[in-house]
Amino acid sequence: MNKVAGIRGTSPKRGRGMGVLQSRHFTEVKLPGDKQAVDRLNDCAVKDSAHVMFTEPREKGVHVSRIQAALFLLMPGAAISGDELGGETYGPSTAEAVFRYKDSRTPKILGPGQKQPDRIVGIQTIRSLDAAMKRIEGGGNGGGGNGGGGNAGALRVVPQPPGEQFLLALVSDDDGNGGRPLKADLDSTSRQLASTSVVAKVRVWAAKLGIGAAALDVLEKFALGQLQPLTPLFPTLKTNPVMNLGELLRGLVAAGKLEVDVFAEITFRDILKFPDVDETRKMSPRAVSTNQQLLRNEMSVGGATALTMFSFWLANTGAPALSNFPALDAETAKSTNFIASAENFERMLTANLKRQGALGLVDYHDLVTGPGPERGKAPTAAEEPGKATSRMLPATEPDIPGMSLVQDTVVKICIGSFQGIRVFLSDFKVTGRAFSGTLKYELRDHFGVDDDDCEVARKGIHGTPGQVAMWVLQHFAPIGHKPFLDQVFATRSFSGTL
Repeated sequence: MNKVAGIRGTSPKRGRGMGVLQSRHFTEVKLPGDKQAVDRLNDCAVKDSAHVMFTEPREKGVHVSRIQAALFLLMPGAAISGDELGGETYGPSTAEAVFRYKDSRTPKILGPGQKQPDRIVGIQTIRSLDAAMKRIEGGGNGGGGNGGGGNAGALRVVPQPPGEQFLLALVSDDDGNGGRPLKADLDSTSRQLASTSVVAKVRVWAAKLGIGAAALDVLEKFALGQLQPLTPLFPTLKTNPVMNLGELLRGLVAAGKLEVDVFAEITFRDILKFPDVDETRKMSPRAVSTNQQLLRNEMSVGGATALTMFSFWLANTGAPALSNFPALDAETAKSTNFIASAENFERMLTANLKRQGALGLVDYHDLVTGPGPERGKAPTAAEEPGKATSRMLPATEPDIPGMSLVQDTVVKICIGSFQGIRVFLSDFKVTGRAFSGTLKYELRDHFGVDDDDCEVARKGIHGTPGQVAMWVLQHFAPIGHKPFLDQVFATRSFSGTL
């Protein structure tokens, strides 16, 4: 990690590695792993076989991080990638920064027979970096502290007030609040399915009336004009579409594919509007019960957590409001893809803090970069100005985690996909070169379905009987079944070294 040890003074409790190198930056031993790094750097200063260079597999470790930190301090504008900083890795951008450093010296740092520098940290290069860092340190062992005291090179830290919940990032969802648009999955008005798919419309038409799968297949073929192979079952179909559908439905009853009580509830207006629905009429109690059972069967895959949310939705009669389910919090916090997404964001934060440490000032406000904390959907640049100081720093923006039905079954069944994210920082501290804090992730989802969810041709899991059932209940159930916003919380410890 980006050890800016040499920017701080030593204390009697902190060791110094013995060897050729003299700067505190390259010789201080404070944390586990530091002695091995100091030994590695001292070897580099005396042995051609101990060069630090860009190889495959890539060299990594605390010794690489100290080289990166020195380059930042000695060469303003050094563009080392966040991935390499966070991973303490000697990658292509670190190698390029080494080249720029060697090329900018007077005279240039060249090996035997070279006309231009290479991208290797060898004996000359590490000794040059060490001498330059010793000059910055003033050659003394003066103390330093988080408050910014000590010698001129002391690391300064802006402390976070106790109890503050600092908003690092916000990727907002379309919840209809604060001037944001309302996403269709939060809409519960009585309306037609907005789709060009005839099959999707037929499925919604049938679901609203509580028509089962046996008749649905025939209705889809009828709507698509593919019923010719089945005409022996309906020998007297007429050319009038309305009369055709009426006769088809009677034939389905006769064939045992449509229950008599279901047929009795179908009105002339239902037939006239086909494949659109009669949006003026709510669902019958029987149709509501049939669709509830379909959806419950699908949600039961998510276990007790999913069924708790399902029950809440059945009874929800109000406008979309925030609701929290502790069981979903716990499932999300341990889900594979949330953890991967959180770790990626935390690597961005670490890279940002490493750069700040290398520049001599750690201000937690600068963990917000560019237009943050609120961001849109536009791609983020690799580096952006920090919010407090406008220094160019590795950008920080969280991903909205995508859930997998295989890896994150419970969460996937409960939410499908998250719509927004907020991340808050609290208890941020810097002690020596170590930093720590608490990150609170707040994820938002819409517990509802939109028109796309009824189309099987869409990417992902769409058009299932349960999703179609949910759509018609959301729009046509006489009471309840209103979408809501679920608010998911996951808290993670965050720590590392500068």
